[in-house]
Amino acid sequence: MLRHMASIALVALAIAASSCGGGDTTKDTGALVSAQVAGGGGYLSRFTLQVRLGTAFRQGLYRLAVMSQPEDEAADNGQPLPTGKVGGVKCGPDGVQPAAPGARPWRCAVGWRTVSGAPRTTRYSVHLTSRSCYDAVAAPRFASVLDATIGAPAEHPLNTFGRSLGAC
Repeated sequence: MLRHMASIALVALAIAASSCGGGDTTKDTGALVSAQVAGGGGYLSRFTLQVRLGTAFRQGLYRLAVMSQPEDEAADNGQPLPTGKVGGVKCGPDGVQPAAPGARPWRCAVGWRTVSGAPRTTRYSVHLTSRSCYDAVAAPRFASVLDATIGAPAEHPLNTFGRSLGAC
């Protein structure tokens, strides 16, 4: 009898724990799962977009660190480099979303800190597509940088993310 009551208590605890948490992210994740099950595509959820953009931004910070090395050390050998840190990503629809399928405009903001610890925020204009893809462009765009790996000016690695870089 005691075992049976302990099992019931554990099940009740699991149900209670699964109903807590993320607010919008719970709804968004459910919508993403439904869209993927229904047709293998659909728009990214807010949570998934934030995770993907945060990951891409971290990779961009690493690429910027490689590009900024002195010329004789600029090869990307996977070495640890000081890159700064992403603090968080927040995204949301930009205005009324169209009812018909097509690109959906969103805005995202990435909070981060430079290598020296200075706080920064970079804003992105984002277009979601019905194929679970996104295009994110910094607004305003960063100026080009001198890429020490090639010895020439190059597109700033934090300017664009998503499908334009082959992520979909």
